[in-house]
Amino acid sequence: MLVVPGSRQHALVTAERVAKCGEGKVSLPRWRVFPDGERYVKLEEDVRGQRVLIVQSAEPPQAEALTEILLLLDAVSRADRVALLLPYLPYARQDREFLPGEAVSIRALLKAFSSLGAETLIVAEAHSERALSYFPGNVIHLKPLRFMAKRGEWRDVAVISPDAGGVDRAKQVAEVLGAPLWCVEKRRDRYTGEIEVGVPPGSLEGRAALVVDDVLSTGGTVAKVARALKERGARRVEVMVVHHLGLEGSVDRVLEVADRIVASNTLPPKDPRVQYVDITEVLCEGVLQWARGDLNPRPPGYQPGAPPS
Repeated sequence: MLVVPGSRQHALVTAERVAKCGEGKVSLPRWRVFPDGERYVKLEEDVRGQRVLIVQSAEPPQAEALTEILLLLDAVSRADRVALLLPYLPYARQDREFLPGEAVSIRALLKAFSSLGAETLIVAEAHSERALSYFPGNVIHLKPLRFMAKRGEWRDVAVISPDAGGVDRAKQVAEVLGAPLWCVEKRRDRYTGEIEVGVPPGSLEGRAALVVDDVLSTGGTVAKVARALKERGARRVEVMVVHHLGLEGSVDRVLEVADRIVASNTLPPKDPRVQYVDITEVLCEGVLQWARGDLNPRPPGYQPGAPPS
């Protein structure tokens, strides 16, 4: 297995870690950026007949990372098999046409990856199964939240999903911790982006609340949820997310109300106040599954973009 990273440092770090577990070899492409910003890539090894795993880190600005993926896929077009390890899948939240005339952004990206030869997509905690359904090939969807929950110290907590769409994620953590599960009601104005939250009836008096989500971006929603939980009597609020984008002000915004943030290292650690959990072991499971050919092809009659059954 030849492991080919993008130019970002975190892509290289991730590639080196998964190459060790998969007995692979890291091959560094030669990158060049022209004065006008265009990128150039050249592979240093012959990929013909080889299994190639492309590894990319998609922290902001995502456009640069996505351009590199397209170039790498074209460069490895002579490989025998090609998989793309993209621990954080950007644009996954735009998984449908919410307003008339909108692009379904994740559909466009995944179709492009497939058309350039990516046969298998390996991701960690994508925003939705609908988003992944747009990829025509094999998908290995890794779920690291159970792994993360087992490696933390949590006492007398209620697990909180910040919206109905995240209940399955929060349920994974609640089952590991043997904790009750609550779901916050979230309403978003599709035109302004403004969010309102409502905590269901009941008391959290004396308990800790653990808010579980897939992505921490601006931190605005999580801060609102944390504030509402403390108003309901929670003695402390902690936050567990898989992907921490590290946007400016996000940690300040959350820790103004919450007491702790835990995130995985799908994206480069950026703030010492965040407790990062190394999920390399989970990523390796996905890579080894692909290397063994243990894949689940799409069923006959499969319709990309259809709501999951």
